[in-house]
Amino acid sequence: LEEVVFAEGMKRIPGYICYNHKNNSTLKKVVIPDSVTEIGRYAFYDCGGITEINFKEKIREINDYAFENCTGLESITFNGDKKLIETASGIKMYSVYIRTSAFENCTKLKNVQLKNVEYIEDRVFRNCKSLEKLILPEGLEYIGSECIAGTGISKIEIPSSVTKCEGPLGRESDGALGGALNLEEVVFAEGMKRIPGYI
Repeated sequence: LEEVVFAEGMKRIPGYICYNHKNNSTLKKVVIPDSVTEIGRYAFYDCGGITEINFKEKIREINDYAFENCTGLESITFNGDKKLIETASGIKMYSVYIRTSAFENCTKLKNVQLKNVEYIEDRVFRNCKSLEKLILPEGLEYIGSECIAGTGISKIEIPSSVTKCEGPLGRESDGALGGALNLEEVVFAEGMKRIPGYI
């Protein structure tokens, strides 16, 4: 199996649909239709042949471990939804949530384009050692523990919209930027009123 096409009209790609715990998958291409809003847990875990993923405008959630250990993955693109919604805190864009370890251990990942992302949970890009640049979008509110640990990132800017970062998960875990051993410079965006704890 080299290519999987999900039919237009599908809203949620099921968890474990292409799960491959031995990282010997022959899968190389995944086509995600415009209708998909959610990727299930472990959906493409250990699918080492996939090289790129393009999320369309309606995507809202990438669940835990969805692409973990996709060691051939080089590029991720979130296209973002330009529509606005009214919330209790005002008018904002539709939000995208990236859950725990969604792209952890994607060792060839170099290009990440994030749009409309509001939550990045724990260890999302941990051990993506080829990742040297990550632009966090304005509108991002939450960064989880060890988000970029083990990457090649040397400089990162924290958007003024970030209000919370996850603290240590246990004795061996760190804050949001903890474990990023190549990190030399952190810039807090103009307009930020409070630097979050555990950053």
